[in-house]
Amino acid sequence: MPWSKLIRHNFKGPNGKYYNENSLRTLGQEDPVGALNGKLWNSGIESDKDVAKAQKQKIEYTTNVYIVKDPANPENDGKVFKYKFGPMIFEKINSAMFPKFETDEALDPFNPWHGADFNIRIIGKKVGKDLVPNYETSSFSVPKPMFKGDDDQIEAVYAKAYPLKPITDPSLFKTRAELEKRLLEVLGASVGSGVPVVEGYSAPQGQASAQAPRAQEAAPRQEAAPVQTASVVEDDDDSDAAFLRN
Repeated sequence: MPWSKLIRHNFKGPNGKYYNENSLRTLGQEDPVGALNGKLWNSGIESDKDVAKAQKQKIEYTTNVYIVKDPANPENDGKVFKYKFGPMIFEKINSAMFPKFETDEALDPFNPWHGADFNIRIIGKKVGKDLVPNYETSSFSVPKPMFKGDDDQIEAVYAKAYPLKPITDPSLFKTRAELEKRLLEVLGASVGSGVPVVEGYSAPQGQASAQAPRAQEAAPRQEAAPVQTASVVEDDDDSDAAFLRN
């Protein structure tokens, strides 16, 4: 695939500890947070659903892009970066590749001869009291070849692409037992209306069960060694990129 897909869980427990881990669902395995959220959602109690929502999974996609034009950072023009994006941009890519209507022509954005530039448009959008970046106005341009189909230039750009498989290498994931242990450290033996965090686990005598986590904060996360990674933080950004097939 021309992109990687990483599923994570990132939330703060009632004791102030953070759960910030890669989900085993990325590897097609059952994950303890996913299993817990399923029990909470199906308990029939509304407060349990609130806990599940606070602990929901976060999906992060990564692909290689060639920066055609970046007005805010012109030094990036002509460079290749790893670009991280969320479900909103992924849906735009997926809709272009697999249109819902027969009258719409399918587009492979990763094809260097028949693909199209992607116009990244970021606007600030109010979510509660926060102003968050929104990508709904981003779109693809008219299909055209990169560099007018010059294969030598295309190959030179592709030679700069980063490998994506290491992002989801199994060695970066903890075992289910390790994740369950961390989950117990963050949430305690039970949550919400008393749903057990880990099935079959009995809390030591005197250990209080955790209540539903309330306000959620972004957990600090240790990143790997820095690489050329495209990230846009400004509102009202206006840049163009071409996706590369890994």
